[in-house]
Amino acid sequence: MKILYITHYAGLGGANNALLHLSHSLKEMGHECVILFPKDGAAVTAAEDLGLSTKIIKNIQWAGPIEKGLHYRLRLLHIMQINAFALRELIPYIRSEGFDLIHTNTSLPYIGALAARKLSIPHIWHVRENLSFYGYDYMYGASYARKLYSEASAVIAISAYIKDYLENTYGVTGNVHVVYDGIPDMPEITPVPDPDGRFRLMYAGGISEGKGVRDVLKASEILKNRGYSDRIRIKMNLGRRDAHRDIWDFFEDRGLSEIVATGDYGDMRDERTHFDCALMCSKDEAFGLVTSESMRDGLMVIGADSGATPELITDGETGLLYTQGSPESLADRIIYAMEHLEIREPIIRNARARFIENYTDTINRDSVLSLYRKALEGK
Repeated sequence: MKILYITHYAGLGGANNALLHLSHSLKEMGHECVILFPKDGAAVTAAEDLGLSTKIIKNIQWAGPIEKGLHYRLRLLHIMQINAFALRELIPYIRSEGFDLIHTNTSLPYIGALAARKLSIPHIWHVRENLSFYGYDYMYGASYARKLYSEASAVIAISAYIKDYLENTYGVTGNVHVVYDGIPDMPEITPVPDPDGRFRLMYAGGISEGKGVRDVLKASEILKNRGYSDRIRIKMNLGRRDAHRDIWDFFEDRGLSEIVATGDYGDMRDERTHFDCALMCSKDEAFGLVTSESMRDGLMVIGADSGATPELITDGETGLLYTQGSPESLADRIIYAMEHLEIREPIIRNARARFIENYTDTINRDSVLSLYRKALEGK
């Protein structure tokens, strides 16, 4: 099988990491996988390092902030023009290479759907995001989006939360399949004990309100006021000061000594050896690779009761849930986890079992491959 993947960006974020896992796994089975990027970047290099073929064709996503006025209408015309040029290059390329199927990796690019329509070949659409979380919508309207989705051979949602979002917001029904993202199975890490006996928590999310970063900062302040400063340590990837000045101001003004601020993390497996617990605080998390990686590696997760996180975390069984947007709730759950050490071993064991049953790259690959085969049979 020869598959063309289309992604909307060239960085190494969650969507592209999941795509690299999937396409590399299929390549190892003997399928030919090519990834189309809109420009060069770190993900292009990573794909080529895995032995995957790549192609770059400039195109612009069809979702973004919706505005009014002449400037916005001119912007839409510009996007349509750029994508028309992209299709003029893409369609002959697909013909000449003989692709069996097109797989669009996120909901943001749409040239794959148009090319598949033109060439009458199967198109799989992989939806990994709730556009409203970013303040986005489809620039050409919900009805046009619904039409393109309805033409797809299958629509993959990375969680039941995203499936519900597609159905309730855009009326995309009938051919939507929940397929959780997968990562390679690896042994649990061997934790390095903290010399001071502190309970160590790791936050590795985005630095935005929607990702729940203020929940962590404010919970830290609550823990400090309750006298727990010497018993906990929270590491957060707060990024550059100039990029997130308001977050850094809050952190520094409160004197939060419990928090160790860092830029980007290094190797995440190595990082997790120095922690007892992972935090997933996003309001509208579409899936959460950070959560599944922590479940695999043997860290207990404290997660928000919102988005797709409750699909991965059952409170008290495979992790702990707190009320998203309530720092008090998060602080209470941190204290509970710290003061009830007897719950950690069974929770970690149950989480690891759930990971193996649901979130490995093999399960993800086989589920997607099944949809490919059905699409080709339908053709």
